[in-house]
Amino acid sequence: MPKTKKIKIAFCMRDMQLAGAEWVMLRIIQLLLDSKKYDITVFSYVKISEPVFTEWFANHPDVKLHAFYPWRIFGTKLPRFFLFRVPMSLMRRLYRWARRHTINWNLFRDIDILVDFYDFDFANEVKKFHCKKIAWWHMAQEEFFTKHGEKYIPLYDKTVFLTDEMANMVRSLVPNFSDRILRIYNPLDFSDVRIRAENTQNDMENKKYFVSVARLAPAKDPFTLIRAFDVFWHENNRPDVYLVLIGKGVWEQKLKSQVAQMKCADKIIFWGATNNPFAIMRGAIANVLSSNGEGLPTVLIEAAALNVLNISSKCHNGPDEILLSGRAGLLFDSGNVNQLAKCMSIAYHGGNKIDSMKSEMAKSIARFDVKTISPMLMKLLSLN
Repeated sequence: MPKTKKIKIAFCMRDMQLAGAEWVMLRIIQLLLDSKKYDITVFSYVKISEPVFTEWFANHPDVKLHAFYPWRIFGTKLPRFFLFRVPMSLMRRLYRWARRHTINWNLFRDIDILVDFYDFDFANEVKKFHCKKIAWWHMAQEEFFTKHGEKYIPLYDKTVFLTDEMANMVRSLVPNFSDRILRIYNPLDFSDVRIRAENTQNDMENKKYFVSVARLAPAKDPFTLIRAFDVFWHENNRPDVYLVLIGKGVWEQKLKSQVAQMKCADKIIFWGATNNPFAIMRGAIANVLSSNGEGLPTVLIEAAALNVLNISSKCHNGPDEILLSGRAGLLFDSGNVNQLAKCMSIAYHGGNKIDSMKSEMAKSIARFDVKTISPMLMKLLSLN
């Protein structure tokens, strides 16, 4: 019996940093590999260098890698100093323009499906491909308006958004292309999360603490979080409770400097980055997300899978949809220190309200399970 021809699919990711979208992409790729029906390539702007991801690709040699713009001097991270940043940005644009006009695009003519996985980053390259084209939008709606995302919708056969609110908003902007817009939640393997939590030692065991798993960067607003913890700590008579920050980022040193001046400094722990935060998450009073904007924050779903209460800013779009408008977790206005401190106090003292929220989440969480999402993905990533 002749072998069935595999579908050749290429995922495009601008770079591979330690953020949620990259892990979602790898989870989807793993699903496709398990199906044995796909031949997979990952296109990036520059060569992937993050150790966690280089290790992943080393363990999956069947997934081919190709960097469109290999000169790292014109990579995805420009100097922060203005006088260097502006000329480097112009030189990078010229370099990429030249590369797009000199690459032999015929080398990729056998691609059946091209997936621009992060916010239309490959819109210029997509025009060179003659195949089924799919885009994923991960960020909040504010960034969609800033980027004028509606102009990119006609370039793709389908565009995936992560929440109903976001998908409906875009449909209203481009009614002529509303049939190209889908809502598919990010898939999560609940069993894997729970097994990794159980099989990892929790160094915070026997302590009471809140946890936050997020980049220490402006978009995540960690300053609101540490200020709110300080308010919570003082208002509750300085309890023996910690705040564990799991993640790294450009604001790490600024945060550490501010924390050093607080009376609760010895109660705030900078844990660093890890690809397995689940044991610590599982033992927390609550998982806290203080972002200014989100798409569909996976960390809230991961915490819920571990039966941990979530406290989140009510930012566009995902938190409200995940937490059922406050029925399945505590929500506060973005940047509101006192509201967040109050949420932390409610979680700390527990009670029937918290039990009810956990129960509501447990009843609704299956919508994010990989078993629910997988058939939608397989239908989308087919040639039909």
